[in-house]
Amino acid sequence: MVGSPGKVPGDRGFRAAVPVTGTPNLGTFLGPLTNWIVAGVATAAFLRWPKGRRGLVLAATAVGAALPRVVSVASFLGGAATGRVVYQDEVEWGASHVRGFRLPTTLDRFETLIRSQPREILTTPAVYVGPAFSILLCGSCLLIVYVHLRRSHAASFGRRWRTAVAVPIGAWAVVGIVFAALDRVVRINW
Repeated sequence: MVGSPGKVPGDRGFRAAVPVTGTPNLGTFLGPLTNWIVAGVATAAFLRWPKGRRGLVLAATAVGAALPRVVSVASFLGGAATGRVVYQDEVEWGASHVRGFRLPTTLDRFETLIRSQPREILTTPAVYVGPAFSILLCGSCLLIVYVHLRRSHAASFGRRWRTAVAVPIGAWAVVGIVFAALDRVVRINW
């Protein structure tokens, strides 16, 4: 379940009734899994065919798939460093190991729990397993792509190396807008 029945992203309470199980489930696993697969496959394909436009498209695809997971997990880790819990799919997977949390529950109740008891969740090692795996996998894809992008396309970009770094991130932003629009029509109604 992605959102509450009859609601779309942007509606008040869109995710209020979404169940939180504390373990990977279709609602929390499909997004990260898709990012991991696309980032990994695009990175491997980029390593196989790094030259020309194909290489740039594969690099942009890998970055576009890896960057959302890195950004979301980084928001959790940044919050954790300041004693706050920022909810992300990967964080929920370890929540069943948090003492005192009664799961399953609704997302609204879960968010109230993590706001009122951040210490309990932040001191539970299992909560960090999913985020660590996600940032390691996707961060590795980003590192590999940018190192090899510089090697394979540095001459063609010359002094415009910053452009070469920015193009995949720009592609990610554009794709994100398109996916958000499709999300409202396709994923919400499946």
